[in-house]
Amino acid sequence: MRAYKFPLWQAVLAKVLLSYNVAGFASTFVLPAGGGYVGSVEYIYAEPGESIYEFAQRVDMGFNELLKANPWIDSAHILPEDRALMIPRRFRLPSIRQGIVVNLAEYRLYYFPSDENIVLTYPVGIGRVGWQTPLGRTHVVAKQRNPQWRPTRKLHAEAKRQGALLPDYMPSNKYNPLGRYALRLGWSAYLIHGTNQAYGIGMNVSAGCIRMFAQDIEELYTRVPVGTLVHVIDKKP
Repeated sequence: MRAYKFPLWQAVLAKVLLSYNVAGFASTFVLPAGGGYVGSVEYIYAEPGESIYEFAQRVDMGFNELLKANPWIDSAHILPEDRALMIPRRFRLPSIRQGIVVNLAEYRLYYFPSDENIVLTYPVGIGRVGWQTPLGRTHVVAKQRNPQWRPTRKLHAEAKRQGALLPDYMPSNKYNPLGRYALRLGWSAYLIHGTNQAYGIGMNVSAGCIRMFAQDIEELYTRVPVGTLVHVIDKKP
C-alpha cells in the first residue's frame, strides 16, 4: 500500500488533476473583501519522464518556490511518479493593488485589472547578480507580438568577455530569448517578456528583464493595455 504524506483525499484529487492535459494552471482569484491572502495549497503528481522544469511550467509555478515547498526534489533527475509535489498556490497579496506589481522577493507578478475584482498572478524570472531588475514605478509603453531582439552594449561586452559573439539583431524565431510577446516599459532597457525555454522562471537568470512562461505572457499580453502602471518591489510576503 502506498504511504501518503498528506490526507488520502488530497492524493486522490492530485491524481485526478493529473489526468487533464493542461498547459499550465491559471492562478486567477477574486479579491478578498478582508485580509490579504488568496489561493490554497495543492498536491499534483509528475507525469512520466517529467523534469522539474517541465513540471513547473505545467503547473505554472516558479522553480525556487517549488524547491522550497518540496526540499526532497533532486533537480538533476526526472521527478518520481509515485510522490505528489506540494504546490504552494497560496499568496499574500501586495499592498499595492493597481496595474502590474512585480515582487522580486517572491519571483512573482500580480496583475489587478482596473475593470474586474480579480487578481492574476504568475511566476517570473528576474535579474541575476550584477544585472538586478530595478525597483520603482514605471508603466507599459508598448506591446509587441513577435518582438525583435537587439542586445544592449552591456550584453555584447559580457558575451565578448566569455569568448562569444552576439548578433546585433535577431528576428522573432525559436532562438529569440524574448519569446513571442513582450511588454515594453518606461525603463528603456527592460521588458516583461516570454522565453524560448522553460528554464529560468522563478530564478535569478535574466539580464534585468522580467521573464515569463510562454503561456503566461500570452495571457497577460491580451489583457494589459498600454499605459498600465507597473510597480517593482522587493518585499518578503
